[in-house]
Amino acid sequence: MTTPDRFYEVRDLPAGRYTVTASKGAYATLSYGQTRAAEGGRPIEIKDNQTIDRIDLRLPRGGIITGAVLDEFGEPMPDAQVSALRQLYVSGRRRLMPMGGIATTNDIGAFRLFGLTPGTYYLSVSLRPIFVTMNDRSDDRTGYAPTYYPGTNDIANAQRLTVAAGQTLNDINVSLAPTQTARVSGTVLDASGQPVRAGVVMAMARGGVMLAMMPAVGPIRPDGAFTINNLTPGEYLLRASTPPDANGGAGATAVATVSVSGHDLFGVQLIPAVPSTIRGRITLDGGTVQSDGGTPPQLMLSSADPDDFGPGMMSMPAMLTPRDDLTFETKATAGRLLARFMPLDGRWRLKAVRHQGVDLTDRGIDVRSGQDLSDLEVELTSQQQEVSGLVTGADGKPTSSYTAVVFPQDRELWRGATRYIAVGRPDQEGRFRIRTLPPGDYYVVAVEYVEPGAWADPDFLDGVRHAGTSLALHAGETKTVDLRLTEPR
Repeated sequence: MTTPDRFYEVRDLPAGRYTVTASKGAYATLSYGQTRAAEGGRPIEIKDNQTIDRIDLRLPRGGIITGAVLDEFGEPMPDAQVSALRQLYVSGRRRLMPMGGIATTNDIGAFRLFGLTPGTYYLSVSLRPIFVTMNDRSDDRTGYAPTYYPGTNDIANAQRLTVAAGQTLNDINVSLAPTQTARVSGTVLDASGQPVRAGVVMAMARGGVMLAMMPAVGPIRPDGAFTINNLTPGEYLLRASTPPDANGGAGATAVATVSVSGHDLFGVQLIPAVPSTIRGRITLDGGTVQSDGGTPPQLMLSSADPDDFGPGMMSMPAMLTPRDDLTFETKATAGRLLARFMPLDGRWRLKAVRHQGVDLTDRGIDVRSGQDLSDLEVELTSQQQEVSGLVTGADGKPTSSYTAVVFPQDRELWRGATRYIAVGRPDQEGRFRIRTLPPGDYYVVAVEYVEPGAWADPDFLDGVRHAGTSLALHAGETKTVDLRLTEPR
């Protein structure tokens, strides 16, 4: 928190690299050293007992969009949900993501979105409430599909809005057109064909817009039946979930895709997969299996498919803390899972994940329904690799306006939730430093600007590969690589 005269001070920080970020109400969030709306900040390198001052930030006022939502007769639509969507990279793919909060129209259909970071947006309107009434069984089959400004159900025909810092766009009105909605109903059965007596079924619209609205939800009744009402035309992912077990383990999950075209769908049958049990141990530095008394490491089990995340999707990451002897046991849904280590104190890094001697670190663990998978080994190491350097511009002079990208020479490692891609921004001395990469053969490039997340896009990596400096990074090694700015092809 800042003082009334807008000063701040952070004391007793251990040596390290830090990013300073400030946010306030209707202002756009900003990180120190950030020069573009969609750009990472510059880290601050702090040594032991060092004091660094004048790390000042000037927050720009956020953009504002105001307008109204109207029905097909030009009448105001209250309680509509309005979102500003922006194209961002998620796991190397462009997705439309909501930015800032969700505005709800008032009794005259008016809305106001504020605090928007400068940029280009799509405006999305939905009449599905954020908290869906689970017992709504209305026979009314009329509704409104999600609509994009100025009044289309197809994002390809939507008009984009560009908002500058502090700019207000007024009278941005969206007209909704009615559509025929449908009801999806069916039963949820266990593996023996008996009704599942508790849980929920969620319906999440599929497509290029990610997390723009919460899923529609229907409860699983004691006879295993479920009903989800008021679904507008489109493709949906249905996910049936049973409650967690008494020990907090994962409940059973079933997933199916259905297409809705305005007609009710009956008889959808979902059979949740039985949760699997995963047991294993953590080993430290070549075989030690005893905790050193520090902060216990945490593991994360998540789907290897980036499309599996978000409301209504397959699963969210499961966090688990091992026992004192560094063994662990957890329940998980079936699928291909990645095991990742969450460093809490910076001492340990993931080296390998193995099952029965087979390295599954980057390929993932194939888990079957109801499987009892034991002897999973997660090896951590205290060894740390480092890549650092300075960058010069086209004029041969040092520059602090760049992003360094390190990526593997093996294209197969460009895919999915890879550990082999990292970026670095210059600190107050103009030097980048990256300490998260495993040993391997890499390319290193420096570009003036790269959109956040674009470094995981194979097309971007192809465009800078020609200028890459080759680098072989061995275990525990520190490499210094001085670079010249390059332009992506």
